Formats: sequence, C-alpha cells, structure tokens
Amino acid sequence: MKIIAYKNLCAKKKEKKFHIYCTPKVFKPLAISMSVAICLLVLNLIVGNFFANIRASLQNFVNSFVKLFML
Repeated sequence: MKIIAYKNLCAKKKEKKFHIYCTPKVFKPLAISMSVAICLLVLNLIVGNFFANIRASLQNFVNSFVKLFML
C-alpha cells in the first residue's frame, strides 16, 4: 500500500493557462469592421427603417435622373 501525505491531498492542481496574443495585423481590421458594424446598428436604431430609407432615396434619385433625360 502507498502512504499519501496530507499535503498532497490538499495541494491545488496546476491548470494550464492559454495566452492569446492579438497582433496588430489581426486587431486593426477586426476593430475597424466591428466599429463600422456597431455604428450601422446604432444608426439603424436612431433612424427607423434605415435601409428602407436608403432604398427609397436611391429609387427617387433614379426616377429623377430618368425624368431629366426624358425631357
């Protein structure tokens, strides 16, 4: 039989730690894309139906542009 000391029973197990390094080549484009996405979401909350308004304004621009050349 093996004798186990009390120190071994209450000793904490060492956990492996993982270090994640974020290099500037990865972080900068990720930060820029996330900030653009957040800005669009906030703009969508402020202005109701943001993409519907863009589509309507583009449709209005095309209609007025076509009317110019029909004269």
